[in-house]
Amino acid sequence: GCAAFMFNCLGGSRGKSAHHRGSPIFTTFQHYDKDKSGAIESAELEKLMKDLGLDVTPPKLRAAMRSLDKDRSGKVEFEEFYAWYKRNKQLQEARNIFDKYDTDKSRTLDGGELKKLLTDLKCGVSITEALTAMDTGRTGKIEFDAFLKWHTKRGRREVHMVFKTYDKDGSGSIDKNELAQLLEDLNEESTAEAVEDVFKKLKGKGSKVSEASFMKWFQNQASAREALDVFVQYDEDDSGSIEVQELENLLKDLRIHRPANEVIAEVDTGDGKLQLDEFSRWYSKHRDLDDARQAFNRYDSDKSGFLSHGEFIYVIIDMGLPTDDPSITEVFQQLDRDNNGRISFDEFAKWNPYA
Repeated sequence: GCAAFMFNCLGGSRGKSAHHRGSPIFTTFQHYDKDKSGAIESAELEKLMKDLGLDVTPPKLRAAMRSLDKDRSGKVEFEEFYAWYKRNKQLQEARNIFDKYDTDKSRTLDGGELKKLLTDLKCGVSITEALTAMDTGRTGKIEFDAFLKWHTKRGRREVHMVFKTYDKDGSGSIDKNELAQLLEDLNEESTAEAVEDVFKKLKGKGSKVSEASFMKWFQNQASAREALDVFVQYDEDDSGSIEVQELENLLKDLRIHRPANEVIAEVDTGDGKLQLDEFSRWYSKHRDLDDARQAFNRYDSDKSGFLSHGEFIYVIIDMGLPTDDPSITEVFQQLDRDNNGRISFDEFAKWNPYA
Protein backbone atom coordinates (compact mmCIF):
# COMPACT_ATOMS: atom_id res chain seq x y z
CA GLY A 1 0.00 0.00 0.00
CA CYS A 2 0.91 3.68 0.10
CA ALA A 3 2.43 3.42 3.58
CA ALA A 4 4.78 0.69 2.45
CA PHE A 5 5.77 2.78 -0.54
CA MET A 6 6.57 5.83 1.63
CA PHE A 7 8.50 3.65 4.08
CA ASN A 8 10.70 2.38 1.28
CA CYS A 9 11.24 5.82 -0.24
CA LEU A 10 12.33 7.21 3.13
CA GLY A 11 15.03 4.56 3.42
CA GLY A 12 13.21 1.51 4.75
CA SER A 13 14.75 -1.85 4.01
CA ARG A 14 11.72 -3.61 2.63
CA GLY A 15 10.83 -4.12 -1.03
CA LYS A 16 12.28 -2.75 -4.23
CA SER A 17 11.51 0.94 -3.76
CA ALA A 18 14.48 1.79 -1.57
CA HIS A 19 16.82 -0.25 -3.73
CA HIS A 20 15.70 1.56 -6.88
CA ARG A 21 15.48 5.05 -5.43
CA GLY A 22 17.31 7.38 -7.81
CA SER A 23 17.21 4.82 -10.62
CA PRO A 24 15.83 5.64 -14.09
CA ILE A 25 12.65 3.75 -13.16
CA PHE A 26 12.11 5.76 -9.99
CA THR A 27 12.91 9.03 -11.78
CA THR A 28 10.30 8.24 -14.44
CA PHE A 29 7.76 7.32 -11.76
CA GLN A 30 8.35 10.61 -9.95
CA HIS A 31 8.04 12.58 -13.19
CA TYR A 32 4.53 11.28 -13.91
CA ASP A 33 3.47 11.45 -10.27
CA LYS A 34 2.63 15.10 -10.84
CA ASP A 35 0.89 15.68 -7.51
CA LYS A 36 3.70 13.92 -5.57
CA SER A 37 1.21 11.62 -3.88
CA GLY A 38 3.51 8.61 -4.07
CA ALA A 39 1.30 6.90 -6.65
CA ILE A 40 0.19 7.38 -10.25
CA GLU A 41 -3.50 8.09 -10.59
CA SER A 42 -5.74 7.68 -13.61
CA ALA A 43 -5.14 11.15 -15.11
CA GLU A 44 -1.37 10.77 -14.66
CA LEU A 45 -1.40 7.34 -16.29
CA GLU A 46 -3.40 8.79 -19.19
CA LYS A 47 -0.65 11.37 -19.75
CA LEU A 48 2.02 8.65 -19.80
CA MET A 49 0.02 6.49 -22.23
CA LYS A 50 -0.46 9.44 -24.60
CA ASP A 51 3.25 10.24 -24.46
CA LEU A 52 3.88 6.63 -25.50
CA GLY A 53 1.74 7.25 -28.58
CA LEU A 54 -1.12 5.04 -27.43
CA ASP A 55 -4.71 5.65 -28.48
CA VAL A 56 -6.27 6.40 -25.10
CA THR A 57 -10.02 5.99 -24.76
CA PRO A 58 -11.88 5.78 -21.42
CA PRO A 59 -12.30 1.97 -21.73
CA LYS A 60 -8.62 1.50 -22.61
CA LEU A 61 -7.54 3.71 -19.71
CA ARG A 62 -9.71 1.72 -17.30
CA ALA A 63 -8.29 -1.52 -18.65
CA ALA A 64 -4.73 -0.21 -18.20
CA MET A 65 -5.46 0.79 -14.62
CA ARG A 66 -6.90 -2.64 -13.86
CA SER A 67 -3.85 -4.28 -15.37
CA LEU A 68 -1.31 -2.24 -13.40
CA ASP A 69 -3.21 -1.75 -10.14
CA LYS A 70 -2.68 -5.24 -8.74
CA ASP A 71 -3.86 -4.46 -5.20
CA ARG A 72 -6.99 -2.63 -6.46
CA SER A 73 -6.16 0.52 -4.52
CA GLY A 74 -7.30 2.73 -7.40
CA LYS A 75 -3.74 3.96 -7.91
CA VAL A 76 -0.52 2.58 -9.40
CA GLU A 77 2.13 2.41 -6.69
CA PHE A 78 5.84 2.14 -7.37
CA GLU A 79 6.10 -1.64 -7.01
CA GLU A 80 3.31 -2.04 -9.57
CA PHE A 81 4.85 0.57 -11.87
CA TYR A 82 8.25 -1.11 -11.54
CA ALA A 83 6.95 -4.47 -12.79
CA TRP A 84 5.28 -2.82 -15.80
CA TYR A 85 8.26 -0.59 -16.63
CA LYS A 86 10.62 -3.60 -16.81
CA ARG A 87 8.43 -5.07 -19.57
CA ASN A 88 8.19 -1.82 -21.55
CA LYS A 89 11.23 -1.66 -23.86
CA GLN A 90 10.07 1.55 -25.54
CA LEU A 91 9.92 3.51 -22.28
CA GLN A 92 13.25 2.10 -21.08
CA GLU A 93 14.96 3.08 -24.33
CA ALA A 94 13.69 6.67 -24.13
CA ARG A 95 14.68 6.94 -20.47
CA ASN A 96 18.20 5.64 -21.13
CA ILE A 97 18.77 8.06 -24.02
CA PHE A 98 17.40 11.02 -22.05
CA ASP A 99 19.55 10.28 -18.98
CA LYS A 100 22.69 9.75 -21.08
CA TYR A 101 22.47 13.25 -22.57
CA ASP A 102 21.22 14.95 -19.40
CA THR A 103 24.86 15.44 -18.45
CA ASP A 104 24.21 18.03 -15.71
CA LYS A 105 21.60 15.73 -14.11
CA SER A 106 19.02 18.52 -14.10
CA ARG A 107 16.29 16.12 -15.29
CA THR A 108 15.87 18.32 -18.36
CA LEU A 109 17.75 18.71 -21.64
CA ASP A 110 19.08 22.15 -22.50
CA GLY A 111 19.94 23.28 -26.04
CA GLY A 112 23.53 22.01 -25.89
CA GLU A 113 22.55 18.58 -24.57
CA LEU A 114 19.77 18.24 -27.14
CA LYS A 115 22.10 19.27 -29.98
CA LYS A 116 24.61 16.58 -28.98
CA LEU A 117 21.83 13.99 -28.79
CA LEU A 118 20.59 14.87 -32.28
CA THR A 119 24.14 14.80 -33.67
CA ASP A 120 25.21 11.52 -32.04
CA LEU A 121 22.03 9.70 -33.01
CA LYS A 122 22.08 11.22 -36.52
CA CYS A 123 18.41 12.09 -36.23
CA GLY A 124 18.38 14.24 -39.36
CA VAL A 125 16.50 16.93 -37.44
CA SER A 126 17.78 20.46 -36.79
CA ILE A 127 17.99 21.80 -33.25
CA THR A 128 15.37 24.40 -34.17
CA GLU A 129 12.91 21.76 -35.40
CA ALA A 130 13.45 19.61 -32.32
CA LEU A 131 13.01 22.52 -29.92
CA THR A 132 9.84 23.63 -31.72
CA ALA A 133 8.41 20.13 -31.34
CA MET A 134 9.41 19.56 -27.71
CA ASP A 135 9.81 22.91 -25.99
CA THR A 136 6.20 24.05 -26.31
CA GLY A 137 6.51 26.35 -23.29
CA ARG A 138 9.57 28.08 -24.82
CA THR A 139 11.58 27.60 -21.63
CA GLY A 140 14.74 26.40 -23.37
CA LYS A 141 14.47 23.13 -21.42
CA ILE A 142 13.09 19.77 -22.54
CA GLU A 143 11.20 17.73 -19.93
CA PHE A 144 11.23 13.93 -20.14
CA ASP A 145 7.56 13.61 -21.06
CA ALA A 146 8.01 15.94 -24.06
CA PHE A 147 11.07 13.97 -25.15
CA LEU A 148 9.24 10.65 -24.72
CA LYS A 149 6.34 11.84 -26.88
CA TRP A 150 8.72 13.06 -29.63
CA HIS A 151 10.89 9.94 -29.47
CA THR A 152 7.84 7.67 -29.64
CA LYS A 153 6.48 9.45 -32.73
CA ARG A 154 9.83 9.05 -34.48
CA GLY A 155 9.93 5.37 -33.53
CA ARG A 156 6.42 4.76 -34.86
CA ARG A 157 7.30 6.42 -38.17
CA GLU A 158 10.34 4.18 -38.49
CA VAL A 159 8.40 1.00 -37.72
CA HIS A 160 5.75 2.11 -40.24
CA MET A 161 8.55 2.22 -42.82
CA VAL A 162 9.45 -1.40 -41.98
CA PHE A 163 5.81 -2.44 -42.23
CA LYS A 164 5.45 -0.85 -45.68
CA THR A 165 8.71 -2.46 -46.85
CA TYR A 166 7.47 -5.98 -46.07
CA ASP A 167 3.85 -5.39 -47.06
CA LYS A 168 4.88 -6.29 -50.60
CA ASP A 169 1.38 -6.37 -52.07
CA GLY A 170 0.37 -3.08 -50.44
CA SER A 171 -2.64 -4.67 -48.78
CA GLY A 172 -2.16 -2.81 -45.49
CA SER A 173 -1.38 -6.05 -43.64
CA ILE A 174 1.39 -8.66 -43.47
CA ASP A 175 0.66 -12.20 -44.66
CA LYS A 176 2.57 -15.32 -43.65
CA ASN A 177 4.98 -15.24 -46.60
CA GLU A 178 5.84 -11.60 -45.98
CA LEU A 179 6.46 -12.32 -42.29
CA ALA A 180 8.67 -15.29 -43.22
CA GLN A 181 10.80 -13.01 -45.40
CA LEU A 182 11.22 -10.51 -42.56
CA LEU A 183 12.28 -13.23 -40.09
CA GLU A 184 14.74 -14.63 -42.63
CA ASP A 185 16.23 -11.18 -43.32
CA LEU A 186 16.75 -10.68 -39.58
CA ASN A 187 18.46 -14.08 -39.24
CA GLU A 188 15.70 -15.12 -36.85
CA GLU A 189 14.37 -18.67 -36.86
CA SER A 190 12.33 -18.91 -40.06
CA THR A 191 11.34 -22.56 -40.28
CA ALA A 192 7.74 -23.19 -41.29
CA GLU A 193 6.89 -24.05 -37.69
CA ALA A 194 8.56 -20.90 -36.28
CA VAL A 195 6.87 -18.64 -38.82
CA GLU A 196 3.49 -20.23 -38.11
CA ASP A 197 3.96 -19.70 -34.37
CA VAL A 198 4.80 -15.98 -34.74
CA PHE A 199 2.08 -15.49 -37.35
CA LYS A 200 -0.62 -16.99 -35.10
CA LYS A 201 0.41 -14.75 -32.19
CA LEU A 202 0.35 -11.61 -34.29
CA LYS A 203 -2.74 -12.08 -36.42
CA GLY A 204 -5.05 -12.82 -33.51
CA LYS A 205 -8.54 -13.56 -34.83
CA GLY A 206 -7.77 -12.02 -38.23
CA SER A 207 -6.32 -13.68 -41.30
CA LYS A 208 -3.28 -11.36 -41.55
CA VAL A 209 -1.08 -9.24 -39.27
CA SER A 210 -2.35 -5.68 -38.79
CA GLU A 211 0.03 -2.74 -38.56
CA ALA A 212 -0.91 -2.14 -34.90
CA SER A 213 -0.10 -5.74 -33.96
CA PHE A 214 3.10 -5.64 -36.01
CA MET A 215 4.24 -2.40 -34.38
CA LYS A 216 3.80 -3.73 -30.86
CA TRP A 217 5.72 -6.92 -31.70
CA PHE A 218 8.49 -5.23 -33.69
CA GLN A 219 9.36 -2.72 -30.98
CA ASN A 220 10.28 -5.60 -28.66
CA GLN A 221 12.48 -7.40 -31.20
CA ALA A 222 16.03 -6.37 -30.32
CA SER A 223 17.64 -7.53 -33.57
CA ALA A 224 15.00 -5.85 -35.69
CA ARG A 225 15.23 -2.59 -33.75
CA GLU A 226 19.01 -2.56 -34.01
CA ALA A 227 19.01 -3.00 -37.79
CA LEU A 228 16.35 -0.30 -38.18
CA ASP A 229 18.15 2.13 -35.87
CA VAL A 230 21.40 1.75 -37.80
CA PHE A 231 19.57 2.12 -41.13
CA VAL A 232 17.89 5.35 -40.02
CA GLN A 233 21.15 6.76 -38.62
CA TYR A 234 23.09 6.26 -41.84
CA ASP A 235 20.28 7.16 -44.25
CA GLU A 236 21.47 10.74 -43.87
CA ASP A 237 19.32 12.22 -46.65
CA ASP A 238 16.17 10.41 -45.44
CA SER A 239 15.72 8.88 -48.89
CA GLY A 240 14.56 5.53 -47.52
CA SER A 241 17.65 3.74 -48.83
CA ILE A 242 21.36 3.48 -48.07
CA GLU A 243 23.47 4.82 -50.93
CA VAL A 244 27.15 4.18 -51.65
CA GLN A 245 28.56 7.13 -49.66
CA GLU A 246 26.28 6.42 -46.70
CA LEU A 247 27.34 2.78 -46.68
CA GLU A 248 31.00 3.81 -46.90
CA ASN A 249 30.48 5.88 -43.73
CA LEU A 250 28.95 2.90 -41.95
CA LEU A 251 31.68 0.49 -43.07
CA LYS A 252 34.31 2.96 -41.87
CA ASP A 253 32.65 3.29 -38.46
CA LEU A 254 32.42 -0.52 -38.18
CA ARG A 255 36.05 -0.83 -39.33
CA ILE A 256 35.05 -3.11 -42.18
CA HIS A 257 37.59 -2.82 -44.97
CA ARG A 258 35.43 -3.61 -47.96
CA PRO A 259 34.31 -1.46 -50.87
CA ALA A 260 30.71 -0.27 -50.44
CA ASN A 261 29.90 -1.29 -54.01
CA GLU A 262 30.96 -4.85 -53.23
CA VAL A 263 28.65 -5.04 -50.20
CA ILE A 264 25.75 -3.58 -52.17
CA ALA A 265 26.29 -6.09 -54.98
CA GLU A 266 25.82 -8.96 -52.49
CA VAL A 267 22.23 -8.10 -51.56
CA ASP A 268 20.98 -5.39 -53.92
CA THR A 269 18.22 -6.32 -56.34
CA GLY A 270 19.35 -3.88 -59.00
CA ASP A 271 19.03 -0.17 -58.16
CA GLY A 272 22.52 0.29 -56.72
CA LYS A 273 21.20 1.12 -53.25
CA LEU A 274 20.22 -0.84 -50.15
CA GLN A 275 16.52 -0.78 -49.33
CA LEU A 276 15.55 -1.55 -45.74
CA ASP A 277 14.92 -5.27 -46.32
CA GLU A 278 18.22 -5.65 -48.20
CA PHE A 279 20.09 -3.74 -45.50
CA SER A 280 18.48 -5.81 -42.71
CA ARG A 281 19.55 -9.01 -44.47
CA TRP A 282 23.17 -7.84 -44.73
CA TYR A 283 23.36 -6.19 -41.30
CA SER A 284 21.90 -9.17 -39.46
CA LYS A 285 24.53 -11.43 -40.98
CA HIS A 286 27.19 -8.91 -40.05
CA ARG A 287 25.86 -8.76 -36.46
CA ASP A 288 26.31 -12.51 -36.17
CA LEU A 289 30.03 -11.96 -36.76
CA ASP A 290 30.36 -9.88 -33.59
CA ASP A 291 32.38 -12.57 -31.77
CA ALA A 292 34.82 -12.67 -34.67
CA ARG A 293 34.95 -8.87 -34.71
CA GLN A 294 35.71 -8.68 -30.99
CA ALA A 295 38.48 -11.26 -31.33
CA PHE A 296 39.92 -9.47 -34.36
CA ASN A 297 39.93 -6.09 -32.59
CA ARG A 298 41.62 -7.64 -29.57
CA TYR A 299 44.58 -8.79 -31.69
CA ASP A 300 44.67 -5.71 -33.93
CA SER A 301 46.87 -3.90 -31.40
CA ASP A 302 47.79 -0.96 -33.67
CA LYS A 303 44.11 -0.47 -34.67
CA SER A 304 45.02 -0.55 -38.35
CA GLY A 305 42.06 -2.71 -39.32
CA PHE A 306 44.41 -5.55 -40.31
CA LEU A 307 46.45 -8.25 -38.56
CA SER A 308 50.15 -8.27 -39.27
CA HIS A 309 52.17 -11.47 -39.03
CA GLY A 310 53.38 -10.36 -35.59
CA GLU A 311 49.82 -9.75 -34.36
CA PHE A 312 48.67 -13.08 -35.78
CA ILE A 313 51.29 -14.84 -33.63
CA TYR A 314 49.30 -13.83 -30.54
CA VAL A 315 46.25 -15.62 -31.95
CA ILE A 316 48.37 -18.76 -32.15
CA ILE A 317 49.69 -18.26 -28.60
CA ASP A 318 46.17 -17.92 -27.18
CA MET A 319 45.19 -21.09 -29.02
CA GLY A 320 47.98 -22.90 -27.13
CA LEU A 321 49.95 -23.76 -30.27
CA PRO A 322 53.75 -23.56 -30.55
CA THR A 323 54.90 -20.32 -32.15
CA ASP A 324 57.95 -21.89 -33.79
CA ASP A 325 55.85 -24.19 -35.96
CA PRO A 326 56.71 -23.41 -39.62
CA SER A 327 53.09 -24.10 -40.59
CA ILE A 328 52.07 -20.80 -38.91
CA THR A 329 53.53 -18.85 -41.82
CA GLU A 330 51.74 -21.17 -44.21
CA VAL A 331 48.40 -20.59 -42.43
CA PHE A 332 49.02 -16.82 -42.48
CA GLN A 333 49.67 -16.90 -46.21
CA GLN A 334 46.55 -18.98 -46.85
CA LEU A 335 44.42 -16.48 -44.95
CA ASP A 336 46.04 -13.53 -46.71
CA ARG A 337 44.08 -14.13 -49.89
CA ASP A 338 45.08 -10.90 -51.61
CA ASN A 339 48.78 -11.40 -50.72
CA ASN A 340 49.26 -7.95 -49.24
CA GLY A 341 51.12 -9.22 -46.16
CA ARG A 342 48.27 -8.67 -43.71
CA ILE A 343 44.94 -10.26 -42.80
CA SER A 344 41.72 -8.27 -43.18
CA PHE A 345 38.69 -8.85 -40.97
CA ASP A 346 36.83 -10.66 -43.77
CA GLU A 347 39.78 -13.02 -44.25
CA PHE A 348 40.00 -13.61 -40.50
CA ALA A 349 36.25 -14.15 -40.07
CA LYS A 350 36.18 -16.98 -42.61
CA TRP A 351 38.74 -18.87 -40.50
CA ASN A 352 38.03 -17.42 -37.03
CA PRO A 353 38.36 -20.15 -34.38
CA TYR A 354 36.25 -18.06 -31.96
CA ALA A 355 33.13 -17.97 -34.15
